[in-house]
Amino acid sequence: ELRFSSNEIESIDSRQFNGLENLIILNFESNKISNFDVNLFKGLSKLNTLVIGNNKVNQLPIGIFGPCTELEVLHIDFMEMASIDSKLLEKNTKLRILYMNENNFESLDKSFFENLTSLKELRITCEKFDLKNDIFDSLVNLEKLALNGKSRIVLNSRIFNSLSNLKILELAYIKCENLDADLLKGLHNLEELGLEYNRLKELDPKILAGLTNLKSLSVNENELNDGQKEILEKEFPDIIQFKSIQVVD
Repeated sequence: ELRFSSNEIESIDSRQFNGLENLIILNFESNKISNFDVNLFKGLSKLNTLVIGNNKVNQLPIGIFGPCTELEVLHIDFMEMASIDSKLLEKNTKLRILYMNENNFESLDKSFFENLTSLKELRITCEKFDLKNDIFDSLVNLEKLALNGKSRIVLNSRIFNSLSNLKILELAYIKCENLDADLLKGLHNLEELGLEYNRLKELDPKILAGLTNLKSLSVNENELNDGQKEILEKEFPDIIQFKSIQVVD
């Protein structure tokens, strides 16, 4: 294990990790690195966890993660990336956890996730691009999805259709005023649903009707009125998170 996070490091030599072929965990998040050489992780074939978020990188070269075929956890969050190549993770088929939130992506292709069928947890920010209906179709084993944005995000009714194993869904800061009636259809294993910090004016109980395993629902910081609160508390009295609904007169 090797950690040197929060050290204000500005650059890393491409040979920095030579000879560390048995390295399992590598963490150098929260530094000031602006460029990663494509050969930086060459030889790290046993690497399991890589945390490099919160640096000043605006692009990751294709092939940089190729040598890390055993990689299961990857954090590339809180950086300044405006683009990300669809083939960046094509060889990292064992990934289970991927944090790529708080970047500035202007687009994201469906093919980016095509080889990540083992993924269990995904965090992503969609601020400058629209989500395609089929973008998550290959993530059939996903159990936790955290989706947020600082601008209004349109969620098509079939965007979660393939995520039947999903247990936790967080939709925060997406500025939506209502949800499509079929948005959560088929998410029979969902246990936690977070809808905080949006602009929901209404939440039809019918949207939640098929979520038979739902144990927690949070809709704090929305624009639901008193009547909506009463309806939801009556329909779902055992879900304690309803009690913290913020309402407007």
